[in-house]
Amino acid sequence: MKSLRILLVLVVVLLGASLTPLAATGWGTYNGNPIVRLVVNGVEARGDVPAVMLGGRTMIPLRLVAEALGAAVEWDPETYTASVTGAATADYYDWTLSDAEIADAIAWARAGKGHEYWDILPMYLVKVSSSVEFLLFTPWANLVTDAHHILKFEQRNVDLSEFRGLYDGYVTFAVIAYGAYFPEIENVTLTHRYTTITPATVGDPYQQTWGTTYGVIQQYKFDVSQLPRSGPVTLRATVNGQEYVYSWNLDTLK
Repeated sequence: MKSLRILLVLVVVLLGASLTPLAATGWGTYNGNPIVRLVVNGVEARGDVPAVMLGGRTMIPLRLVAEALGAAVEWDPETYTASVTGAATADYYDWTLSDAEIADAIAWARAGKGHEYWDILPMYLVKVSSSVEFLLFTPWANLVTDAHHILKFEQRNVDLSEFRGLYDGYVTFAVIAYGAYFPEIENVTLTHRYTTITPATVGDPYQQTWGTTYGVIQQYKFDVSQLPRSGPVTLRATVNGQEYVYSWNLDTLK
């Protein structure tokens, strides 16, 4: 198989790696560009083509880092296509929001201050029928909605300290039933792979009006601290005798 020598800027978040490009001083040059020493998960990665500084950016060969992470790389010279098959990774169970994630959620809420929270979180809202909608709030999305409320309605500033630890280990599932003052909502569950759990707490239903449309919102809080923070999660609810089901992929959500 032809050696892959294309230098690509590789974002390795999906591979779950810790990359440390160290300063190029003293490592020599490659084709006139300073060589960057690359450390992957604490181990120096070496190959026939090194990482280099090019135009002020760190350029990392795809094969160099992918194979260091146990992934396979294939090169198709006819279509000029590089394919990476990732190695299996362990499940990630930490639902704690880092300071960076908290800051990101606050910035998201601040950017959407002039809108409603459901308008700035469209990926968490799904219409499962003409009269029922589901909302899934991850810890990050829960923080966005609370920070958005403070910024929009209380009109005060927010900072990291007031949100640390408030949302860790829980997701909130909201059922919105339109056109019914007292909808009957039952059998609410969350399934992650082969594990199904019931809500840890159930909030009081409240009515809300959207223009000329009214509905009732019922929120359910699930303890997911023992479940992986990745993969598909399925929510079920029976509303007025009709069961509704929808699945989100946690890998695509913050």
